Amino acid sequence: MDPTDPRIDRALATLTATTLGADWVEPSELRHRARSRRSLRRGVVVGVGVAVVAAAALVPIGLRSHSPTRADVSVTRTVGSAIHLVSDPGNGGPAPTAVQADAVARSEEQFSLTLLQALSASQASSSNVLVSPSSLSTALAMLELGAAGDTQEQIATTLGSDDLTAQEQAAGWSALSADLSAAAASDGVSLQSANSLWLQKGLAMDPTFMSSLSRYFASGVWQVDFHTDPAGAVADLNAWVTKETHGHITSLFRPGTINTETALVLANAVYFTAPWRQPFATTTVDAPFHLPSGTTTSLPFIHTPAGQPIDALAFVGSDVEGVQLPYRGGHLAALILMPTSGSISQFSASLTPSRLTQLASSLAPTSLALSMPSLSLSSSHDLKSTLESLGMRDAFNPTSADLSGLSPVALYVSDVAQKDTLSVTPWGSEATAATGIVGVATAAPATETSIDIDHPYLFLIRDTTTGEILFEAQVVNPAGG
Repeated sequence: MDPTDPRIDRALATLTATTLGADWVEPSELRHRARSRRSLRRGVVVGVGVAVVAAAALVPIGLRSHSPTRADVSVTRTVGSAIHLVSDPGNGGPAPTAVQADAVARSEEQFSLTLLQALSASQASSSNVLVSPSSLSTALAMLELGAAGDTQEQIATTLGSDDLTAQEQAAGWSALSADLSAAAASDGVSLQSANSLWLQKGLAMDPTFMSSLSRYFASGVWQVDFHTDPAGAVADLNAWVTKETHGHITSLFRPGTINTETALVLANAVYFTAPWRQPFATTTVDAPFHLPSGTTTSLPFIHTPAGQPIDALAFVGSDVEGVQLPYRGGHLAALILMPTSGSISQFSASLTPSRLTQLASSLAPTSLALSMPSLSLSSSHDLKSTLESLGMRDAFNPTSADLSGLSPVALYVSDVAQKDTLSVTPWGSEATAATGIVGVATAAPATETSIDIDHPYLFLIRDTTTGEILFEAQVVNPAGG
């Protein structure tokens, strides 16, 4: 490729956003250095991908860091209008440990119940609630890595992890995710989780945040142009969500959420599918289901084969019945709890981690004949108000948000969205979730200027286009007539 090809300039120019505290040499200078280097070598490289390869190779040349801790970022590929960057994970921060994973798991359990209760309280008693606390927790843990001060404390409190630093929590999620993935893989269960950061071209990022995001969350970083092409950025983001959820979720944000003011999006996507360890009968049977209103409706039920009970853990209590259905391999299972007195919303509101542990410990091996409705649910949540009600307020406030650990540019969170799907069939279960956190650059406050014209002055009436002065006055005494 001709070294003067403008595609090299475009590829190199996109890299100026990726590192904080760095001076970047102009693309023309980088091209000159590349040309000088190439003159020392023989051979010809041909292909459309040369611009990207050259950009990746030239990053160390054009970068002079002011910081001893810097995330080296390079271009790897482009998809649509998005440019995929790779950040060096570095070796700072705590190494993931089982202790941290256990702490994060306990916090996530508490957060899961708190989130369920908040969503249940905000919806009609006849509405289903479907949410992925794991997906939301992961996205918020990524955000916490870039938060500071009260903003960081409020995120930690909301997640129930006040006793963990942001780095420790990130390390815990890394260990927990690795353990779950390994367990699922050994069972032949599909459990996939992916993280990504979508950056506005030209937005400077903190190098420690970038390294930690790569180290603990294996986050892909995509550079897009929200400012001039928000539709293209949304299309690329939705293509990523579609791929990671196997086509079940094709758009994450409501129209207008991503616009020219967007600076970044943190995203998590989860895909889960697993067969029951002991499958149900292949056909469903219509049966009555009792609604909160006191009426009944006929629904398709999955059921154990006639005369062939399954081996399961179950209990029948005075006010609640429960069953745990393992998926293949037994590491993952569905826990079903049905209150037999009071409403489901009352039951959910009373549920605590200790109560959940007590109910789970009541499960005992049982030869079980079971029937339950087949499910096909989907949900869409705007979680800003829910998270604010749980104590995470500053992150959404342009004047008090402190995301200085993420970028030197003042940012705040404008939206947190999640979409989910769940199907339960005689074969097994399939569930997907995608969570997105939208960051917007805070407009710099106008600087107040005070000028008192209290000395002699000129007063000109002029054409601002040509500079022609139509009238002019030198005012020595405004009252002098």
